[in-house]
Amino acid sequence: MLIVFSYPDSTDKPASNGLNKVGYITSDGTVIFTIRNRVARKRLAEITILPHSGANFSHPSESPPNFDRANLDIFFLENFQTPDLFNIGLNAIKHGDVGYFNRPIKLPRLDIIDENVRVSRWNELKSEIRKGDQLFTFDSKSLASKLISFVDNGPWSHCGTCSGDGTVIEAITSGVVERSIDSYAPTRYRLGLYRPRSEKFNADKLIDFSRTKLGGRYNYRGALRAGLQKFTNRRRTTPTPNDLASNPDLNLILYV
Repeated sequence: MLIVFSYPDSTDKPASNGLNKVGYITSDGTVIFTIRNRVARKRLAEITILPHSGANFSHPSESPPNFDRANLDIFFLENFQTPDLFNIGLNAIKHGDVGYFNRPIKLPRLDIIDENVRVSRWNELKSEIRKGDQLFTFDSKSLASKLISFVDNGPWSHCGTCSGDGTVIEAITSGVVERSIDSYAPTRYRLGLYRPRSEKFNADKLIDFSRTKLGGRYNYRGALRAGLQKFTNRRRTTPTPNDLASNPDLNLILYV
């Protein structure tokens, strides 16, 4: 269910009807919506009766009947929810993109897992990889990785392209390389395997292009620019790892 209402937030100017927010109402009556650069949760009663809301809201509308309500709830409640991801979800509902929610976890919360569970998931990930998949990573023992993840407001700090035969093409600090995915076997790494949704996706073309970049230098300037744009909430010209992972053209297949 969706609700349109008024809420004090100077970053969202009200429409002609005086309403400035769109929220998703979960099955338990929690309203999920954005405030400035974060995602907020309020009980429906708080939204409709608090004086500062102006008691100015539209009647809740049911989401399109083809959508799985359970998957919608998982998407809005269980992701590492960001304003960008929230708005992508609203757009998917608006445009009737039912398939986007078939795999509702897009930015997983990387809770601590048992080492045996991690090894099991790692083996599953290796057996599942297809050429052209995108591999997103986080190094739990790296200060730089933690800083990137914090600034980028998401679980990941790095990404690469799976090029086949157990290898990944990626830009690391020493430059653009193609190396074994076993570099990420140590348990310090958390991983997400993402796959393009489109059947028209050409993995060979992407890999051929990526290999033209091998040996190139790491783009420190571009990484810094992307981080500053994300941190200051400016219009982004260079996508960050979590921007890429939130792309509606990708599905999260599994994560470690």
